[in-house]
Amino acid sequence: MSKGDLAESTLAIRAFVQKVSAVSLSDPHFQAKITQVAEEAMDFPLLFVFAELLDMPQIKNAPASVQEKIKLFAYRTFRDYKAESAKYGPLTVNQINKLRQLTIISLSEKSRIIPYTLLLHELDVPDVRQLEDLVMTSIYQGIISAKMDQAAAHLEVHSAIGRDILPGPSGAPDLSAIRATLAHWVETSDKLLATIDERVNFTSVAATDSRNRSEDFETKLKTAKETVKVAIDAGAMSAGPMGGAQRMMMMGSGMEDFVGPDMFDKRHKYPKHGGSRHRF
Repeated sequence: MSKGDLAESTLAIRAFVQKVSAVSLSDPHFQAKITQVAEEAMDFPLLFVFAELLDMPQIKNAPASVQEKIKLFAYRTFRDYKAESAKYGPLTVNQINKLRQLTIISLSEKSRIIPYTLLLHELDVPDVRQLEDLVMTSIYQGIISAKMDQAAAHLEVHSAIGRDILPGPSGAPDLSAIRATLAHWVETSDKLLATIDERVNFTSVAATDSRNRSEDFETKLKTAKETVKVAIDAGAMSAGPMGGAQRMMMMGSGMEDFVGPDMFDKRHKYPKHGGSRHRF
């Protein structure tokens, strides 16, 4: 979620906290008023966390159906709603879309790569076109950072906002799932670091080997050049094909690595003045 989206979400939370706080518990129309505010909160497109509302005395004293419906958006998925729709009552179009978006977030917590087939099933969406529209809206709103791979028919989620943490038996947030996720992340990070170290070591060894071979080549080349220069200066090497003496001078110098075998063939033919030929 971008800074702008986060700011709007924070403002939305504060606005509904104020709205709920404004409903007096002693108001004779309390049940109707708190139900209306709760419905507005669940319907609002930029509100995706509900823990603060659930902790407020007004919500705790709201009708049981209202409390359960808010918990649906806080902790559960669209598949949970379909299984017990009578328990939660009807949802508006905005609420259906929001619950589907929250379901995508829950699925991304289990796997970064989510097949379209799984999304279509869990979100109860009739076709891929509608699914991709929903995903695009979620990306635009900053709920998830993801890429749709139409060829592979899956959604690759890079990051997503966090959902409310389901309370444990004691009423405190159950952090076991978070601990398990962090432990898995640490394990994956350790494996990744080990692989990186292995690649770095391999690259270092390969670079050293390449450098040694390059230095050896340069040394041989330098020696060969010096040998040829000495031979030329001493008048031991002619401009014609190489004889045995010249070849012996180059042996062991490394020069044979830089000239072809034809240079040592005494049967080479060379043109003479006037176009006639002779052989050595």
